[in-house]
Amino acid sequence: NMQKFANKSRNSCIVLAIFSLTMAILFNVDSLSAKGTKGGVLARQQQNIGLVANPWRWNKLAPSGDLINIEEPSKYTLDFGSDGVLLIKADCNRAAGSYTVDGARLSIKVGPSTLAACPGSSRGEELLQLLATTDRFVIAGDTLILILKNDTSLAFKAPTMIDRCGEQV
Repeated sequence: NMQKFANKSRNSCIVLAIFSLTMAILFNVDSLSAKGTKGGVLARQQQNIGLVANPWRWNKLAPSGDLINIEEPSKYTLDFGSDGVLLIKADCNRAAGSYTVDGARLSIKVGPSTLAACPGSSRGEELLQLLATTDRFVIAGDTLILILKNDTSLAFKAPTMIDRCGEQV
């Protein structure tokens, strides 16, 4: 019985070691494979993965050192496509545009949008104008930060699983 227990324990350790090694390789693929890539094409593609991984909800505006919380972030979203197309929800309006990434640089060109008159204190038009001045970006966990040419920042959050299921946040 002791021998069977020892064999099971050793087998469990081997399986755990293989699993750990596999996970380490999978999660470090970007740093391993980008080094040998000609022209950094793979590295650029991997930067885009962070942008396209989520529809992003605008939740904070930081002009001149202030911090303004955006009411109803689900009304203001960015959806970066892997093909360079950007879909924008700006309150009751929709817009499409394009984007390019070069390292930490992000350029956004906002295209035509619908022209509905959104009720209340909408920030839709403001968002569209601000996006056109994007200079750089940073992704930290579930937060996307756009730094504009005037050093204003926009913060966007990735939706949680509850958000994706239609719950109000």
